[in-house]
Amino acid sequence: MLGKHSFNFGVILMFEKLKKSITSFVDKASAQELSPEKIRSNLNEFKTRLLENDVALVVTDKITEDIGLRIDGMRIKIFEDKKKIVEKAVEGALIDILTKVKNIDLLESATEKRKARKPLTIVFAGINGTGKTTTIGKLTKLFLDSGFSVILACSD
Repeated sequence: MLGKHSFNFGVILMFEKLKKSITSFVDKASAQELSPEKIRSNLNEFKTRLLENDVALVVTDKITEDIGLRIDGMRIKIFEDKKKIVEKAVEGALIDILTKVKNIDLLESATEKRKARKPLTIVFAGINGTGKTTTIGKLTKLFLDSGFSVILACSD
């Protein structure tokens, strides 16, 4: 059984690996000419490193595409710090992907899944005391009141 501290250590390791991947990309990209070919090559390597760190493919694609768009065609002055430019592009891409909010209509999603004769799966993950169980109870009631059947499973 994993204790609370094992989980926290795992999360810390995950973020440390991501941090190293990002730092490595910034260092490598800024040490070279910021030409489209060089950036594309560095972004492909960065994409691979993100995937190796269990970042979802869709998220990885979005991040690397956004960084490329931010850097591509940029005019860099002779004494301008390329590292700051690359850091700013990475920071902007990460902020964009972490702050985008998309409204999801769960009942509509459940109806679409029902039509396709597939289950709607919702996963809740988080630390203790953040309201997961309460939210699961409220969603269960919503789905039951709307005529759906619900199956709950848990793991630790």
